[in-house]
Amino acid sequence: MAIVINGSGTITGVSAGGLPDGSVDSDTLATGIDATKLADGTVTSTELQYINSLSSNAQTQISGAGLSSDVSLISRDMATASGTQAVTGVGFQPTCVFTLAVGNGIIGEVSVGFTDSSSTEGSVQNDENRTAGAWAYDNSFIRIVKNGSDIYQGQISSYDADGFTITWTKTGSPTGTMMIKILALK
Repeated sequence: MAIVINGSGTITGVSAGGLPDGSVDSDTLATGIDATKLADGTVTSTELQYINSLSSNAQTQISGAGLSSDVSLISRDMATASGTQAVTGVGFQPTCVFTLAVGNGIIGEVSVGFTDSSSTEGSVQNDENRTAGAWAYDNSFIRIVKNGSDIYQGQISSYDADGFTITWTKTGSPTGTMMIKILALK
């Protein structure tokens, strides 16, 4: 029998014990209720069912799987002797790093590099100073070539809690400032 609220304010169709204290408990509800009947109605039953495969608190899982990134701009004087340079302030220990480096005052020298925490490093650089229109691949993370034999290159030697360290190697007598844009990912 249907529940009816009459114009006089009386309710019919409710048997004794049908709605105790005016509330609906889980025994009163059928399975398969459309999710749009819950809250403000904007979540569908399909969307609600997605939580079925969560193993714990949804926000904890989202935060734990989140991607962290940091974009930094550093520079390096290529006349400086070989050595190390710490890149800090990233806020996490990176698992991979992308870089775009240009030699200031060096026409045609660009290096695009990638490395990950398994130490797979490589860069592609414009080799314009040796062969017009040429690009070359190198196992270095960053590599700028000036005049064909003056080379300044870097490798990531460690991944640290707040960034990473680059070990620089100098061949010949490169000069100028290298500007390096870095994208670090966790």
